[in-house]
This record gives sequence, structure tokens and C-alpha cells, in this order.
Amino acid sequence: MSVTMSSWLLELNEREPAVLKLIGQTLSESCIAIWLHLSEGTIRYYAFTVLNKPEITYRTQAAILVFQYGLDR
Repeated sequence: MSVTMSSWLLELNEREPAVLKLIGQTLSESCIAIWLHLSEGTIRYYAFTVLNKPEITYRTQAAILVFQYGLDR
């Protein structure tokens, strides 16, 4: 089965894919902030924008999409 990447994934800004990938690995916002060397508030903002995309309504869905679209690589 071929999986086509959703258009909103292609429109993510430069940081959102990294945040989405780390959310998909079930890291907390504080861990993501440390990993990406950004403030926790900045990560909360990116997490908010990513988790408000059309196909994502909760963090578990984000994790599924990360693996489905191969963003975990």
C-alpha cells in the first residue's frame, strides 16, 4: 500500500517536522525543548500548531502519522 503524504505535512515550517517527529517518539515538551535547544514555550507553540493540523487531534495520532509517513527516519 502506497502512502501519500498529506499536503499539510509538506507545508510545515522548518521546525515543525522535528517537533512532530519527537512528539511521535512520545517525548514531552520539556524533553523536546532540551533536544532542540529551544525554550519550552516555543516548543509548546510548535506542538500546538502541529497538533491542530487536519489529521491530528491528539498526540497518539501524531505518533502514528510519524511512522506512517516515515518521518521517524
